[in-house]
Amino acid sequence: MAMNLRLENRIHTSLEILSDLYDKLETLTEELDQAKHEAIPASVRRRVATLERKYNAIMTPLRKKIDDLATSIRAETVSYGESVKNAGYHAVYAGGRITWNTVGLEGYAVAHPEVLEFRKSSGPYVTIRRAVE
Repeated sequence: MAMNLRLENRIHTSLEILSDLYDKLETLTEELDQAKHEAIPASVRRRVATLERKYNAIMTPLRKKIDDLATSIRAETVSYGESVKNAGYHAVYAGGRITWNTVGLEGYAVAHPEVLEFRKSSGPYVTIRRAVE
């Protein structure tokens, strides 16, 4: 129990350090953005904004066309039932997954323990997420 508490405290401390590092990185990124803004004359910023509007007007419908075509390719690849690849892109077909109701099967296994031989369990894993306050 004491070892688990020490480990939990060590992880908690490491998460605090990680949070501080992310905060420093975010602050530096904001400072860089501000410094770039100040270094670029207003006339150049206006020209850049004009260019962004011009190109966004062209790129927005292009992105929609790409999204629509990708959706179509996904549907056709599912119908085809196999992956299709060309020199630039690969539509990777993945068959549907089979899932089971774990709670229901564990209840069933009480009366039929032979089904437990077919059960597989993976090891634990950890993802690190920013906490929502």
